[in-house]
Amino acid sequence: MQSGLKKSLLTPIKTLTYCVTGEKTQDNRTKHKSRLGSKVKSGLTRLQNTHPMRSYQAELERERKVREALTAQKNAERAAMRTHFRRKYHLSKNVKDSGRVRSGGGKVALPRDLAQMVYPEAPVKDETFGLLGAFQGLSFSAGIYTSNRQTKTSSAVNTEPCRVM
Repeated sequence: MQSGLKKSLLTPIKTLTYCVTGEKTQDNRTKHKSRLGSKVKSGLTRLQNTHPMRSYQAELERERKVREALTAQKNAERAAMRTHFRRKYHLSKNVKDSGRVRSGGGKVALPRDLAQMVYPEAPVKDETFGLLGAFQGLSFSAGIYTSNRQTKTSSAVNTEPCRVM
């Protein structure tokens, strides 16, 4: 009972002496325990905290690399589009754009919709009329180039009207 009384009164007395004198006193045993306990606990918590932190940092690094790769690809596509427009309108080349295209992985293909903006589909040519088609009915025989003249019957055989006119 005496030890229980001592323990129950010892803590308030220590607190009172600390308030009056300003000095905090601890037993040697409690000092040693608190030092060892804090080292062991902090070491365990550090080990436990580093694993999730490392995995989180690695995940952040992976996400950053993916974002950078996507950004580089977009920049390369934009640079390729500007390059195509420069080629189309005969403008001067830009060194930055060629560097961005190289950083995007070399030759960058434009997406189909952007390529149609740069190079719109040409209208389908009318196959019925062409320069060579106009001269299809004409005969380039050796008689024209020599002094021999062709007769009118050969031209009368061709009854089609002239396509050039």
